[in-house]
Amino acid sequence: MPPLLDRYIAPARTRRSVWRVIGATVVIGLVWLLWVMAVVLASVGYDIVVAGVPAADAMANSANFLTSGGPGSILAIMFTFFGVWIGLWLALKLFHKRPFGTLFSPERRIRWREFGAGFLLSAVFFVLSVGVALILVGAPQRSDLSFGFWAVWIVPLIVGVFFQATAEELLFRGYFLQQLAVWSRNPIVWAVLPSLFFGALHLNPAQSLSANLLIVAITFLVGVITAALVWRTGSLAAAMGLHVGVNVQALALVGAAESPLTGGQLWLFDAGSATTLYTIDAISVVALLALILSPWNPVRPQSAPNPLPQFGDTRSGG
Repeated sequence: MPPLLDRYIAPARTRRSVWRVIGATVVIGLVWLLWVMAVVLASVGYDIVVAGVPAADAMANSANFLTSGGPGSILAIMFTFFGVWIGLWLALKLFHKRPFGTLFSPERRIRWREFGAGFLLSAVFFVLSVGVALILVGAPQRSDLSFGFWAVWIVPLIVGVFFQATAEELLFRGYFLQQLAVWSRNPIVWAVLPSLFFGALHLNPAQSLSANLLIVAITFLVGVITAALVWRTGSLAAAMGLHVGVNVQALALVGAAESPLTGGQLWLFDAGSATTLYTIDAISVVALLALILSPWNPVRPQSAPNPLPQFGDTRSGG
């Protein structure tokens, strides 16, 4: 196993039994679900207490709000993912007895230079994808969202996306990657399998089969890309930066009309071009994966300045 990745997964070598991972996964899921319920109940409580809406209508309003795809709905959905942060912290404490920061890097912190490199890489490929779309599809139309409102809401959106995208990275390319990599050196186990599950979670019954297949393929490839960035750098930072960049661009800049969560974008391509846009995105992420796996990978690891703590006997399986 490459030294950088070996160093990153070292904290997972102790207390790595299957029952611990299963228990931790259950705790993470339960805490996240409780946090989502808390967000929904807060919305319902606001309608009842502040707006004087009857309880039944408040529940309906909350459901409609979360599915509306508007800026407020997007922010609420993004902040539900903070429950994953809490669940991971609790699961690591209860089942693995190790610090939450070990999910970020061997230094137990976010390497911000790597984070910025990942974010910049997402921006470069976004520009290339949009450039191809302009040639094949034509120019998008300006959305109904005013620039003034967008300029105000972009800041809380970035904060919300940070928690959402990093939560997914902490879970799939942090916790699961570390735990699976100490069981098997095969990247199919620690990179491909979690990415398949990650892709499957993005299925949307409201969209066509072809669109769903492309969406799952794209998110699967993004999962493999972020796992490759962890492998390349020995930390989660570049993967988080790339994921945050991709989601901010998708939610706040350009999308396809009538797709989910389009209420915060400045420009929208015609709804009929969605399949073409997804195909362009799929080709772009394949090219990005090839670049990261090549000798010309532009994201370089940030060296640790001090000796790092170790976590017990690497042969321990308890």
